[in-house]
Parts: sequence; C-alpha cells; structure tokens
Amino acid sequence: RALLASKPRPDAVISVHPLMQGPAMRALSSNDGGARTTPFATVVTDLGSAHPAWFHPDVDACFVPSDALHTLASERGLRGSQI
Repeated sequence: RALLASKPRPDAVISVHPLMQGPAMRALSSNDGGARTTPFATVVTDLGSAHPAWFHPDVDACFVPSDALHTLASERGLRGSQI
C-alpha cells in the first residue's frame, strides 16, 4: 500500500497473479480517494484453463492468451470491452 501511495503515482497497474487483483484494487481505490482512477489490467498467464480468480469483474482490461480463455472470461462475467 505504501508503494501505491508513493509519488509519483503509477500510470497503471498490471497484475500477473490471480489472487492479488482485489487487494491491489482496494489499495488503489483508497489512495485515489475512494474511487479507483488508476487503470488496472490483468495478464492471464495460464494457457488452457484458468482459476476463476483471474477474472475479476472490476479490472479495466484482462489479457488472455487463447480463444478458449476469452470464452471462459466471458462466461465468468467479464464484458467484451474488458477482454
């Protein structure tokens, strides 16, 4: 959290771990005054299947490595504009 509060602020945050999205977005929201304004993206590193935690509904972008995971992200609630 201290890193996220540092100056200069990050232009964006990219997550490559499915379990760290929620904590990082909460810290950003806190540091952004209650509403996250810092863009947040996830890069899914699993190739064939993926844990549901990869697909956090509040990410700005979710990058997936295959059509199968694109379909899975959609099935898990991400909008097309996020994938």
